[in-house]
Amino acid sequence: MIPTRIERLLPYLFLLALLCIALAFRPLLPVDETRYLSVAWEMYLGGHVFVPTMNFAPYLQKPPLLFWLIDLSWNIFGVSRAAAMLVIFAASSLVIWLTTLLAKTLFPERQDIASRIPWLVAGSTVFVIYSTLILFDMLLTACVVAALLSLLGFARTGNRWQAVLAGLFIGTAVVAGLRQDRQPLAGGAGGSVHRARRAGQRPGRAHSHRRARPTLSPLA
Repeated sequence: MIPTRIERLLPYLFLLALLCIALAFRPLLPVDETRYLSVAWEMYLGGHVFVPTMNFAPYLQKPPLLFWLIDLSWNIFGVSRAAAMLVIFAASSLVIWLTTLLAKTLFPERQDIASRIPWLVAGSTVFVIYSTLILFDMLLTACVVAALLSLLGFARTGNRWQAVLAGLFIGTAVVAGLRQDRQPLAGGAGGSVHRARRAGQRPGRAHSHRRARPTLSPLA
């Protein structure tokens, strides 16, 4: 019988095995993986900390957190694809751990559910695919789940520090993966009015055609 501590580590070891297989047998996926590593490489090469660049021109389509973390990993372990994948491994492991905490928070009396969650996450097709890609999705997912946990803690205890933490995690999600060229949540209404004015239309008329869109928060 497998000891409990080792059993808890098995999903993370499975995730590590997936990353090793991806490194050994799968090339970088164009255009996204190659683009993001190119941006991180130019930031690392030129010492640009605050402004990501691609072909040495500002690259503002994506927020910089992933590039910062890749450059940090390169500074510690050297420049390689494996070092960049360590960032994705850490983010994916956080997703498994935070989702388990979420299950324990929602179902405190059902330890059987919490014990199944790590394998349900690690074994899902979407997670298996994205946990081996150098993309923003795992970072963004970890930030969103952490924000949800903080909001649940605030709703149950009324501790304002939980609300502050939720705000910090939401802000980190913006730096981690929310697209900067779209308007999230309430900002979408103002964005549609602004676009209507630039197009020479009446704001009310343009907004009426997009009533459903401001309620959505498009992610990367």
